[in-house]
Amino acid sequence: MCRGLRILVVASTAEGVSALRRATVAAQWEVVGAAEGLHELEAELRSSRPDVVVMDAAVGPEAVAAARRLRPRARLVSVGILEGTDRAAASPDDVRAAILGLPGPGRPVPTSPPT
Repeated sequence: MCRGLRILVVASTAEGVSALRRATVAAQWEVVGAAEGLHELEAELRSSRPDVVVMDAAVGPEAVAAARRLRPRARLVSVGILEGTDRAAASPDDVRAAILGLPGPGRPVPTSPPT
C-alpha cells in the first residue's frame, strides 16, 4: 500500500499559513498540520510527524533547527531563502516543484536524483 506525503506548513502569520496550505494541496499529499510561528511548530512536529515541512522564510533559522532536531529525516522546503533547508521556492506557486525536487523555472534538469 502506498501512502501520500505528510506535509506540515509553518508561517509567521495566519495569512501565510493559509497561502502555504493552498500551495501544498495535491491529491497524493496530505497536509497534516499547520503552525503559526515558532511557538506552535514544535508541538506540530511531534504530533503530525510530517515527511515534508514547508516554511515561510520569515519564521527564521530557529524553525529549521527545530525541524532538524525533531524530524531529522523530513525534507525542509522554504518559501524564500532560509539557510539549512533542502529546497527553496521563490513563491508559493513554486512549492509543489520544490517538494518534488524539480528545478526552478529556467534551471537545468538534474541528471541524478536530488540528495
